[in-house]
Amino acid sequence: MKKIAIPLIAAFAILAAAFFYSGGMKRGDTGLSASGPLTKVSVRSPWIRGNSEAGSEIASELGYFKEVGLEVTVNPGSVENGAIRKVLTGEDQFGIFEPSQVLLAMANQKAPLVILAVKGQRSPACMMAKESNNIKTVKDFVGKRVGYNPSIDVAYQTMLKAGGIDRSQFTEVRAGFTLEPFLQDQADVWPAYLTNEPIAAAAKGFPVTTICADNLGVKLYEHALFARKDYVEKNPQVVEAFLRGFVKGWLYTLANPEKAGEILGQRIKDLDADLEKKKLVAWVPLINADRAKTDGFGWFDAAMADELIKHLQEIKLMEQPLNGADAVDNSFLKKIPRSIPQ
Repeated sequence: MKKIAIPLIAAFAILAAAFFYSGGMKRGDTGLSASGPLTKVSVRSPWIRGNSEAGSEIASELGYFKEVGLEVTVNPGSVENGAIRKVLTGEDQFGIFEPSQVLLAMANQKAPLVILAVKGQRSPACMMAKESNNIKTVKDFVGKRVGYNPSIDVAYQTMLKAGGIDRSQFTEVRAGFTLEPFLQDQADVWPAYLTNEPIAAAAKGFPVTTICADNLGVKLYEHALFARKDYVEKNPQVVEAFLRGFVKGWLYTLANPEKAGEILGQRIKDLDADLEKKKLVAWVPLINADRAKTDGFGWFDAAMADELIKHLQEIKLMEQPLNGADAVDNSFLKKIPRSIPQ
């Protein structure tokens, strides 16, 4: 069974962290002040900067982090500069990545991490096909050419399991982060995020049908905010301050997705503001769903983690046991107003 490279990166990072820790501030320094010197911290995004982590960008731009005494640097992620690795080595104090991958690092590599919140109650991870191909369910993949991108391996495998088919029943085509092979009919089905590729394909004149893990009854959630356990224990005021700014940034974005897209276009070089607006509008129902309606933005608890852990064990990616209660600390969220704007 194919696995993505994140666990290997995490294993390296754990070894590196044993010799190197750079928290970006003195340990135990939690004297925060909006009027005095700001405490400097950084957060590592999953990939390139843009709509997926608008909350951090907006909180920085509108001064929400400064209000709580922080100066926050938003760093882009990549395969080489993954959020899990950067947080484990202490180069970043906070990271944002798929909750499934954070849990896998905790279980399989014993990474000393803790999840503080999740952005999306529903995952945007899907597979898509051109409407003209009449592919509407996972079972329709049989006999087709299906794109495989390791970055959404968990969603991919859980969708196949939920749909009752396996990879031997179709031809797998390696997929990257470009739409061109799909648009040029080199594959019938392509990995996608509801907030990205379907919007881009439609803009090029190719409306698509999407098949998503969430619609198949598989709860994967989206983008966990996490930190090292020892950092959280030593710097609780910094953690709470960061979460306050992070939450406020996302609540503004949810209430004003188009304005937030405009701000992103001004803040980040070479970003298409009009496209970012459309993508942020697509994010809103994914973030506002399910437990966010009753428990507010960002909610994630031990039972939700256990549900995701069960999926990871079923597809045999999680090699070691893990309890949700050991993976989640939502004590900071409980202190922060997080009601979703109506």
